[in-house]
Amino acid sequence: HALVQHASAHGDCVVEIGSFRGTSAAILAMGLRAASSNAAIVSIDPPEAQPCNAAHVRLALQQIGQHRRLIQIPQTSEKAHRLLRPSVASLILIDGDHSYEQVRSDFTNYADVLAPGGVLLFHDYGSGDHNALPEAFPGVRQAVDELVFGDNRFTPLLLAHTLMVFEKRPT
Repeated sequence: HALVQHASAHGDCVVEIGSFRGTSAAILAMGLRAASSNAAIVSIDPPEAQPCNAAHVRLALQQIGQHRRLIQIPQTSEKAHRLLRPSVASLILIDGDHSYEQVRSDFTNYADVLAPGGVLLFHDYGSGDHNALPEAFPGVRQAVDELVFGDNRFTPLLLAHTLMVFEKRPT
């Protein structure tokens, strides 16, 4: 909730890439509600990945009364980013395909969609020796270490369990 509240003033929506079962979307919606934000939740997930997933996401938000803020884009993240204007998002959660190539592509395609002051989250970055979790998704860590840490537009904020969080610097 705190990250959504921190970022909510910086854009018109939050973007979730990968929406397995809608749990993250529901958490994002609760944060927006707590911040008294009218921002939309843009959920990007190709239907062929898990055909019933879109219904799970809608149900998860409906159960907490937040389904009206949901915009689902049933496309790959490569296609979906073209539908979003620059600096529209206050928060972007990258949690789709965890391969190095896809995380790299998502970062490259969505970095400009994030508004200055917004936050960029990478799920499954933090597995490893520091928290005694097996390194299940080395592609996430490799892409973030190579691309995001070296990008002067972003400042690392925190590593919480397996979630790596950056803030986009004001321009």
